[in-house]
Amino acid sequence: MIVLGLKVFGHDTGAALIEDTDGDVKITAISEERLNRRKHTSRFPIFSIDYCLKNHNISLEDVDCIVFNERKKSNNINDFFDFSYAYEYKKYDATVGKKFKWDKNKVNIINHHDAHAASAFFASSYDDATILVVDSSGNMGESQSIYSANGNEIKLLDRSLSRGIGKLYDLATYQILGFKPAGDAGKTMGLSAYGADEKKLEYSFSGYYQGINTNYSKIIEEKNETIKLKCNIEKCKCEEDLLSYPYNKLAYEVQKETERAMLHLIEYAWEIAPSTNLCIAGGVGLNCIANDLIRRKGKFENIFIQPAADDSGIPLGAALYGYNCILKKENNFNMNTASLGKTYSKDSYIQMFKENGINYKFKTIREIAEDLSQGKIYGWFSGGSEYGPRALGNRSILCDPRNIENRNKINMKIKHREVYRPFAPIVLEHHAQEYFDIDIPSPFMLYAPKVKDKCVELAPAVVHRDNTARLQTVNKENNLLMYKLLSEFENITGVPILINTSFNDREPIVETPIDAIICMLSTNLDGCYFEGVFVSKNDNNKETLKRLIEKRKKFLYEKKNILKEKYCYS
Repeated sequence: MIVLGLKVFGHDTGAALIEDTDGDVKITAISEERLNRRKHTSRFPIFSIDYCLKNHNISLEDVDCIVFNERKKSNNINDFFDFSYAYEYKKYDATVGKKFKWDKNKVNIINHHDAHAASAFFASSYDDATILVVDSSGNMGESQSIYSANGNEIKLLDRSLSRGIGKLYDLATYQILGFKPAGDAGKTMGLSAYGADEKKLEYSFSGYYQGINTNYSKIIEEKNETIKLKCNIEKCKCEEDLLSYPYNKLAYEVQKETERAMLHLIEYAWEIAPSTNLCIAGGVGLNCIANDLIRRKGKFENIFIQPAADDSGIPLGAALYGYNCILKKENNFNMNTASLGKTYSKDSYIQMFKENGINYKFKTIREIAEDLSQGKIYGWFSGGSEYGPRALGNRSILCDPRNIENRNKINMKIKHREVYRPFAPIVLEHHAQEYFDIDIPSPFMLYAPKVKDKCVELAPAVVHRDNTARLQTVNKENNLLMYKLLSEFENITGVPILINTSFNDREPIVETPIDAIICMLSTNLDGCYFEGVFVSKNDNNKETLKRLIEKRKKFLYEKKNILKEKYCYS
């Protein structure tokens, strides 16, 4: 039994595929941006579809069920890709979707929040749970939904169609702070710590809570399909001003309101569906400060948050919904790792490097740990890529957390990102409680607990302005190679922690070894480790970089044309 889940329009398109062979379930999932190299792309996910099918060595005709989420003006495949304006056809690559070789008898179009809910519950280890979905807006205007789930069924209990906390956060993020509408909410969360000590704003961002609704009509204005904050603070035009009043205070107050709203929704979810287990999805589920508050103050005993809680997780949710709710298969998927991408062998690395004139050598994990302890900053490429917006030890940039200057090096010379954004510690799970105020594993970097004095003393580079850290824990089972590296680093330094940030520079996280080499050579990374194979920046030059960029550009152009011929009617 094979199910293909998709997000075919809107930001963060992608694909996920579930293959069940006599109860042996294999899943592949990927965002289109990783393959077409366009961040938060809205293009039809033709690269992702091909990627998933190839990783399972099957054809489109082998798929039994196709599932994707509805859009506001259509839930019918016959007119789904009919848009009113020419720019929409271009933005969504709608011509590709319209000509795609759909087997209409296999296509199922579902609600956006239902896909989010399925992505959380059916990826958890729970037999039953309460599900909370919170985002800016689904395709039908839904903002907050609560479900009960049992076995292979999820049941909607309550839903809000009003502008909720997700929309408030988004409007503050792009209308006032000047960030991008998609994917930049994390910047607001990072900035919020810098506004704690400023005087209060004259505006109140508090909502009116009633059941599933968190109403912000007094601060959000809607007129002629335009939505904006009723706020006289001008949009920030200079990045340096963000660290000053009123922008840092606005970020702080909106973040605090998010925490209050999420606690209210969790309490309401408990009232209407008390359970031992809670599952969370939707973009607000990536707010790790609010998540940590829920962990500490909520009544639910166990919590699973989908690591791809934002719209990048819709394809997986669609596939899991199809597998469980449409085909009624018995779910046996437990998402104990976010590594759902294809894997590469050591021989394939070597062949790829030889074909592209890339100089390489061999290094042990011990040698990499020694280099990191001496100040080197490396890219780390291993296993399948992580699903969702965060690098979790397979497509990472790593360095020593003992040197606080490493934060500035990565921000200024490698990632070219804002100075107020925190860096995540990746730590051996059995040492986590020594350094952080947390008593559960955090494998997906979804909690921001307070740090302990030992962390401030020994790993100051991972401590954010508010004395929190967006923590990831590692054990032998969920990432053996990273476990070995952290163990070696601990043996050398006495500290079982590394700085872990995503392997990219202003473009999507790297997917292929060539993407990794391009990123390394175009930044101030010292090198990159590929599961025993090491590429040093000093051993390769700018001509290699230029050649690889041109080759990738040509490859993507030609590949898309090939895929359109393969999967679309002429």
